[in-house]
Amino acid sequence: MASTAYSWLSMGAFAVERRSLPRYLRWRLRSRTSGGRPLHRMLARQVLGLRPLPAGTPGLDASLAAADELGVRPGWLRLAGDSQRRQVFERDGQRVVQLFTSRAEDADKERRVRDRVGPLAPRILERCASGMGWSEEWIDGPPPRRRALREAWAALSEHLYRPREVPRDHAVSDLRARGLAPDHQPLLDAVVRGLPPRLPWSRIHGDLWLGNMGTRAQGGQRLVLFDWEYSRRGPTSYDVWSFVFQPRMLSPGDPRGLVTDFDHALREVGQSSLAAHAGPLACLHMLDKLTWVRSFQGRERALEIRNLGRWLQSLTDHVCREERAHAI
Repeated sequence: MASTAYSWLSMGAFAVERRSLPRYLRWRLRSRTSGGRPLHRMLARQVLGLRPLPAGTPGLDASLAAADELGVRPGWLRLAGDSQRRQVFERDGQRVVQLFTSRAEDADKERRVRDRVGPLAPRILERCASGMGWSEEWIDGPPPRRRALREAWAALSEHLYRPREVPRDHAVSDLRARGLAPDHQPLLDAVVRGLPPRLPWSRIHGDLWLGNMGTRAQGGQRLVLFDWEYSRRGPTSYDVWSFVFQPRMLSPGDPRGLVTDFDHALREVGQSSLAAHAGPLACLHMLDKLTWVRSFQGRERALEIRNLGRWLQSLTDHVCREERAHAI
């Protein structure tokens, strides 16, 4: 009975793009005859354990074609990063990544970022003819959480960060230029006074958290980071905040705990001078996150905007109360 339900759910997920069904059936047959786990069960695992593929998900057929072209049978299918941007097939030995885009500039950006960070990103083994998909080395699970942030900060400082200090007005102007919503302007005005006068500014990862970390089994740089599509120039403290906040994002809670953990994380990576401004910095970075989430689509966008809005309001209230208490 459970197997029938799994099969029905996975077929329903894949049927959002009917052109994929013939290729899906070939994958299912190949999976059965080669001794692997049936793909339909792996899709059901995604549907039941993560989230169903939204109606109209682009690139499903292209992802299977990429796996065909690169000769990789997926061990199980999962979505990596934003489900509107990319899809990943994983198996022991390698991963296949397919961008959900036909724009050459997106693939060029991915290539430039990987060239810049070198061994901090997974090594690409082979590219599809289209340039929009590739296979890359297999990376094991993340390091233990207790040391993950320190290792990530050390690796980013070696391979990516080249910080320079900029006035806080520069950070505020950058946020406004990237599409700060008008209704969030009063919140920004409320916390800008609490920001440090100057901020370390560099190219950052942009989506640093335990789920985007892995460990290379051997050879050179051990820690590896995934999902570089949000890499850009910004305050280096954003990566520390992202590591602390990301596991909490979908479950709004006590802002005091978030600020305390952010304070401790900044001190852990040697940024004690910023730790005294943890509350206002967290508000700034929350607004920054909202500008990115607004570019998402579908249910994911609505859910994340709602939860980020709740976090932002409670966090801003907390910071304003703290400011008033210190002023008395």
